[in-house]
Amino acid sequence: MASKRRQRSKLDILSPTVKLINLAKKGPYYSLAIIICLAAIFAQGVDAYVYKEKIYRGVQINNVDFSGLSKIQATAKLNNIYKKDYLKPVKITYQSKKWTYNPSEYGFKVNINKTVQKALDIAKTDSLAKNLWQRISTVFRPINIESINSIDEEKLEDFIASIKGLHDKPCTDAKLIIKEGKPTVVKGIKGYGLNKRKCYLSLIEKTLSIDKKELSATPEKLVPEITQAQAKKLIPEAKQMISDDLVYSYKNRKWKLDTDQLKYFFKTRKELKDDNYVLIAGFYKDELIPMIRSQVTDLIKRPVDARFEVINTKVNIIPSQDGLDLDDEATLISLEKTAKLKKNRRTQLVFKSILPQRSTQKAESMGIKERISTFTTYYPAGQSRVTNIHLLGDILNGKLVPPGDTFSFNGYVGQRTAERGFVKAPEIRNGTHVDAIGGGLCQVATTVYNAILEGGYDVTERQNHSLFVSRYPTGRDATVSWDEPDLKFINDTDYYILIQTAYDATSITISFYSTNIGRKVKFKTVFLGTIPYPVQGQKDPTLEVGQQKISKQGIAGKKYNVTRYIYDKSGKLLSSEVFESIYQPEAQIISLGSKPKPKAKEKDKKKAKSNKG
Repeated sequence: MASKRRQRSKLDILSPTVKLINLAKKGPYYSLAIIICLAAIFAQGVDAYVYKEKIYRGVQINNVDFSGLSKIQATAKLNNIYKKDYLKPVKITYQSKKWTYNPSEYGFKVNINKTVQKALDIAKTDSLAKNLWQRISTVFRPINIESINSIDEEKLEDFIASIKGLHDKPCTDAKLIIKEGKPTVVKGIKGYGLNKRKCYLSLIEKTLSIDKKELSATPEKLVPEITQAQAKKLIPEAKQMISDDLVYSYKNRKWKLDTDQLKYFFKTRKELKDDNYVLIAGFYKDELIPMIRSQVTDLIKRPVDARFEVINTKVNIIPSQDGLDLDDEATLISLEKTAKLKKNRRTQLVFKSILPQRSTQKAESMGIKERISTFTTYYPAGQSRVTNIHLLGDILNGKLVPPGDTFSFNGYVGQRTAERGFVKAPEIRNGTHVDAIGGGLCQVATTVYNAILEGGYDVTERQNHSLFVSRYPTGRDATVSWDEPDLKFINDTDYYILIQTAYDATSITISFYSTNIGRKVKFKTVFLGTIPYPVQGQKDPTLEVGQQKISKQGIAGKKYNVTRYIYDKSGKLLSSEVFESIYQPEAQIISLGSKPKPKAKEKDKKKAKSNKG
């Protein structure tokens, strides 16, 4: 069938040409007309070819010209306008007061890809006549299309409701309430103030403008959007809704809303349909749905993500589980619809499946299969820093690094604070030992760094300790602090990396799991020399003047280069990189006596004089 439709369309295209040839035989005027028509057809054909992969001339997006741009160019341009102009705050003035509307705070977003495609589709439809008309139209005036946007409407409406002036008088809609068991109309009241609907539209318009981001709103007479007549019309429907009990069920369980409850939960709401507001008879969602949820708590299940289970050096995937939750909207609609029936006032609660964020299929596609690298460092037991080491291990355990992403130690771990459970412990800072919240985290950073090196991953940021630490591999330590220095690497493979940690009283182990791509790593450590330590003197009141002693032995600084060589499966060298480490010397401290020497006794002085005589 499809091939026959294509054949007919070709004949349809050729038939006008055949007719023109027949007309040409009738005389010169016909011939001239034919030439003009053929020229127009040819021009349109050339035009269509030129703009085949581009936005047609005269096409605008939110009144900005996008003529002749390719999909990539248009996407980049619209993205730039979105960031530069659409997210700018709009300043609102109303009755001498000022407010500021920040689009990003209200979830404003532009679907850039769909908007650009919408522009690309102009003059490229299945209808030749429509295409021709759109092309001709752009000669006389541009075709402007509006971007495809999304925003938190409820939040924006709440913001607009907060814009009030001193002279405002509230305008209230007519509504229907249950009073003394009967549907009763409450009259609407005219008001004076801000037209909220107009303000809403103006704010969206200003958001999508590249001009001045200022909106001056003026008060006006306000008329209820829901009239008394509309409310009165709903009385028969309201009577029906509260006329008899309503039963709802799920599987083999049943519940009932009696007439008193139906009267209590009854509420009308305003909805916008075809640019006009209508009044809907329904139930008070914010009270009815929570009550129903309390009745089905045991039926609601959270989804469970697929998990990774490490057994020795291999990884097994524990399957994900879908969750189950009450569909609030569908349940409310079902209850309201059933309540408006005279008979068979029974309905089913509506539940929906909640998919896990990481399904079994997704987990399988991540390529986390086997251990790629592992490293262990050691520390004395019982110290305060061990608390921090174990806490960091818990935070890092199970973290995932996607392909192409940069792992940042600070980014993945976050700031170390007492509120998060970190305690004070010794750390090296600027060549000195100090106590600080989170002390000991460099033990974990060093362990992670070595797992990175062993895995052959691309290190983009690393700094060694200012002082040499003998318990770490020579030249292969890493220091971190908030918010710098940091430890970073790029996952330069096509597979996710799973970070697993294990610790006990005296050691911590960091392991990376992914897909083995056959990289092999070797290291060469070269000692480059020492840095002489400085000698510093300090007064010591316990020593007599002229006496001195070494109170702290100096330690020379050191320089090392560690070269990492990465080979492929066949043993071919892929790359080599040198990591330099310079450790500062620790000054030698000499105590210099500052205590005055004792004075000789008077007799001793005389005796000394007589001896001299």
